[in-house]
Amino acid sequence: MKKLIPATVMLLVAAILMSTASFAWFSMNNTVRVTGMEIKTKVSSNLMIAGDTLASTAKINDEYFTGEDLVQVVKGILEPVSTQNAIDFFYTTDAKATGEKNKPVSSEAFIQYVSGAAASNAAYTDKFSEVYGVTATGANAMISGQDKAVPYVDYVFQLKATNTNQSGDQYINVTKLNLQYMGSGDTTTAHRAAFFVKDITSTAPAGGPEGSSATYAVTSSANFGGNIVNGTGSYDTAVYGGFANSLATVPANTTKYYKVVVRFWLEGQDTTCNNDTFMPLNDLWKLGIELKLEDTKTSNQTEITKIGSSAALLG
Repeated sequence: MKKLIPATVMLLVAAILMSTASFAWFSMNNTVRVTGMEIKTKVSSNLMIAGDTLASTAKINDEYFTGEDLVQVVKGILEPVSTQNAIDFFYTTDAKATGEKNKPVSSEAFIQYVSGAAASNAAYTDKFSEVYGVTATGANAMISGQDKAVPYVDYVFQLKATNTNQSGDQYINVTKLNLQYMGSGDTTTAHRAAFFVKDITSTAPAGGPEGSSATYAVTSSANFGGNIVNGTGSYDTAVYGGFANSLATVPANTTKYYKVVVRFWLEGQDTTCNNDTFMPLNDLWKLGIELKLEDTKTSNQTEITKIGSSAALLG
């Protein structure tokens, strides 16, 4: 019998911007505040979940896997970045009112994000925060306990999947990826989400995102020139889409373990990633993800579907 396992992930985002200037890449002192990321997962006996951390280097013991709802909360202050692989991120505040980068990269390059890169002013925790004008005290005022801006936020978990069929593979498919704004007036399409999936059945995770990956964009989104940034001085064609066949394959009569990282960011090259579109968005976001363990291999959906506040996030 086909086993259906829905996994619901709730992402709460409050957008707070402090300027009325219009840029695709936010200018300094403009932030999008991520106040919480919740994972709520309902699973049946053959797919279980356990919370994990990005830096983990061990498979979680079976006693910690459960079919009960799992809730994770992650906080951070997001600023726009651009990436081809969801690992190497680049940013700039050099933008013109039309939304595109102002100067050619040959004369003013993008900056590659380096975790912990030192700021030139002691008021800022790191260089990324300094470029966007997010002081340590300002960050803490926005979100208690925070001291800097970040290019992305992650939530991480491990899955234990058991295929009880005596013959025939089963497949973990991403069947829904729905973004819901709880207020009104949302016209943004800058949200991006990347999945990293690592089979850790016979090996330990190495820490960080690894394994196969896929990046999802909002339905109807468009990037300037159709491009994303892939280097300090270069662009590449933006390609978004789900896994070619399935998130993972579970052979018959087999138990498999996976580490999954879902990374969420604002794409600076998106034509709606600007102060004007994010300015009025002060309510909450929810990102709903549904995973199903199925007998049939399917091509996963390729986009984040935006739904209205009155619609069911998952149904």
